[in-house]
Amino acid sequence: MTEVRSFLGLASYYRKFISRFAEIAKPLTILTQKGQPFIWGSEQQTAFDLIKQKLTTAPVLASPDFSLPFVLATDASNIAIGAVLSQVQNGVERPIAYASRTLSPPETRFSTTEKETLAVVWSVQRFQAYLLGKPFVLETDHAAIAAAFRLRDATSRLARWIIKLSAYQFTPRHRPGTQMRHADALSRIRIGGVVTHLDFWQVIRAGQELDSWIPMFAKKHPSQVKKVNGLWCYKEEKGSTYVALVPTSLREWVLYQCHNHDLAGHPGEFKTLALVKRYAYWPRLALDVQRYVKSCVACQKQKGPRGAAAPLQKPRLPSFANEIIGVDLVGPLPEYQGNKYLLTIVDHFTKYGLAIPIPDMTA
Repeated sequence: MTEVRSFLGLASYYRKFISRFAEIAKPLTILTQKGQPFIWGSEQQTAFDLIKQKLTTAPVLASPDFSLPFVLATDASNIAIGAVLSQVQNGVERPIAYASRTLSPPETRFSTTEKETLAVVWSVQRFQAYLLGKPFVLETDHAAIAAAFRLRDATSRLARWIIKLSAYQFTPRHRPGTQMRHADALSRIRIGGVVTHLDFWQVIRAGQELDSWIPMFAKKHPSQVKKVNGLWCYKEEKGSTYVALVPTSLREWVLYQCHNHDLAGHPGEFKTLALVKRYAYWPRLALDVQRYVKSCVACQKQKGPRGAAAPLQKPRLPSFANEIIGVDLVGPLPEYQGNKYLLTIVDHFTKYGLAIPIPDMTA
């Protein structure tokens, strides 16, 4: 019963996009009435499947517009955490993706503030491809983020989460629970996890429809540009494979997918360029890849400066005999009595040395 109410709460939040919503949801609504026996039949299953299908397709689920800020709404309950990534497009809030997962047994014992902060950290990392490097609005029905940053003696767990969140540019915004039914419903689902969003090619196709550069480029290069399965594609003059034309607003996102994504592993400039060329094209692609890789913060932290000589080290001086002993092998030398090498041993304090002839370098 509770889960049906949560699902209807999520669906009702977007009912203005669903034609004849009340009629479709009636078999489920009847189950929530007082005194009504809970009988799940074919009508209820059909209504559930139809609403679920409408929630995960247009016009409810929208394509992301990377020129607009994102809104991330998160919520936590005693059993799960949930999030909805959305945007205000043409004055209307539209969902871009949903995500939720159940809490592990140790997580169910967290305090309310820790659960809400966990929901924020998990959701931000889940939608990292959309949010990293871009300002966004973070909506919660609990002052978890503000409270966590105000704590003078934060626990090690909260401290780690605060450090993770410091990499993102967000503006916290409190929203009453009555206006957070979409995220609230996802935080009460008793399943392992769910993530719903549009795939790579759907995002590219939606971006192409919004970018006036695409048809202009197609007119200039009619022999190299054509539509393939509804997607504007480009083929190099001496090439045989068509790849997607990437609109201006999605180029940084494509570079992120080919360089920063967990499956990409931050490859170098040439490997990143080769990976992008397998799927996409736009003018000055090589220069954009070079700039992106050189400005990648994670790559710069891992790679030290080239050609930098190690600084002079102050030698450790011994204070008594046999404290520091130096051992080395010298050779090969002209053979004498079957020996080709010298094992040298020097005491650094007394400077007493030994040179022992040996036939080879094996023990």
